[in-house]
Amino acid sequence: MPKVNRRKYSEGGIYRFLWLRAFGPPVVFVLGRSGDQITLTTKVLDQQPEFLESKYDPRGWSGLMEQLKDKTIERFGDSLIVVKADRKATIVSNQTKRLPTLEWTNFEQLLAQAGFSTRPAIDSDRGNDGSEWIIESLQKNKYRCVVRWSPEDAFREAGVYLIKLSGFKGRDLLRPRQIHPTLLLLTAVFFPFPLIGAAGWVRWL
Repeated sequence: MPKVNRRKYSEGGIYRFLWLRAFGPPVVFVLGRSGDQITLTTKVLDQQPEFLESKYDPRGWSGLMEQLKDKTIERFGDSLIVVKADRKATIVSNQTKRLPTLEWTNFEQLLAQAGFSTRPAIDSDRGNDGSEWIIESLQKNKYRCVVRWSPEDAFREAGVYLIKLSGFKGRDLLRPRQIHPTLLLLTAVFFPFPLIGAAGWVRWL
């Protein structure tokens, strides 16, 4: 994970939003305050770092090696491939922009509405086709972290706010209820089977 200069923001505070998408590269948004100076830094990695070893059976999986081409792997015969936990990733985009102090205030209000300071750090909601939203804060040496999987509440709104402020052009942020009915009808007619996962598709973010 990209490091943050804690000393620089020791007085004003800092927030970090880590956006781990199942179908997109990891993105880190760092909102920092030093005096009256507010900055938002956006960093994009080329791939999801491997923090734990994973094992695959390559037999009958024609596209597996293409998926693992940038990973550190070890083969054991024809039936086992182990992907090493090498934490390997490269920052491919690093942009910083200055913001008015109002944006800091607005973001903290969104976090307050989401109950950031009181809600449990983690919950049991997990999935495969979705994304992990991790928001951390460091205020006067007080650290707080909340992790949610594809949230649909005020916690999501706080993350979306930083994404939009950054200008990051990722996948669409539409929710299922925002899809036009005509689009759903056309999808059902021409692609009936993928529709089963349509609700999950728009939550890949």
